[in-house]
Amino acid sequence: MFLDKNGNLELASAANVSIFDYGFYYGFSVYETCFIKDSKAVFLKDHFKRLQFSLDHFSIPTDSNFYFNLEERIQKIISKNEIVLGRLRIIVSAGDISSGFGKNITSILLTEKILKEPESVSLTVTNIKKVYPAVFPPSTKLSSNIASLLSIIEAKKSGFDEGIMLTHNGIITEGSYCNLFWLKKNILFTPSLDSSILSGITRDKIIQAAKENSIEVREGIYTLNDLLSAEKVFISSSTRGLLRVNKLDNLEYENILPEIIEKIQLTYQKYLKDSL
Repeated sequence: MFLDKNGNLELASAANVSIFDYGFYYGFSVYETCFIKDSKAVFLKDHFKRLQFSLDHFSIPTDSNFYFNLEERIQKIISKNEIVLGRLRIIVSAGDISSGFGKNITSILLTEKILKEPESVSLTVTNIKKVYPAVFPPSTKLSSNIASLLSIIEAKKSGFDEGIMLTHNGIITEGSYCNLFWLKKNILFTPSLDSSILSGITRDKIIQAAKENSIEVREGIYTLNDLLSAEKVFISSSTRGLLRVNKLDNLEYENILPEIIEKIQLTYQKYLKDSL
């Protein structure tokens, strides 16, 4: 696999970043994860917009050609790695500490092939708690997201695909690396942005698709009991779209997609196709 660092393609195994880079030394960098389909990055403009929000929030400067060059680099590394279906990770830090904050930013692209798309996912409520209220706005993605990392490690040790994190006062937030949705009486529920969650790009598209199909969506502050009383549970993420949950701890869900979810998925696939 090739890694792209500031415009230079090199084998990932041979790549290096200074130990004094803000991203390594402090764990201070921002990132985006994009879905690659038909050798193109999906919803790339949306990811660029959220990336810029993160960079602005943390005062990491970019020049006027940053996104033009970044898009060229993305297509180059996708082509070099022959990625038809996969994921792309964009990482940007404020550069080397010795240069001064933001004087010479570091940007890295990583690609990975997806050999098989999952049909469903299993979830467990982990012991990892999210800070509430959130420290940063819901559109910021920091690489040093230790809560998500610890949550998925705990979930996998217990035999699950991903974890669900609550706040200390029992509010449902999100999965380790996904947003949550659930269905009850033909109403689609999801934690609101003030629930210490990430403003997921796919989450936004799913809500938009539901509304386009006249399906009621309720965003709010919810507890675990709200989730456990659901008829169906789903996750959303950039690389998995809207994905069915087959198991939540000791609760199991039938492999049946309600008609309204099928409508949402068809509309979402249209958005995805249009973005390409």
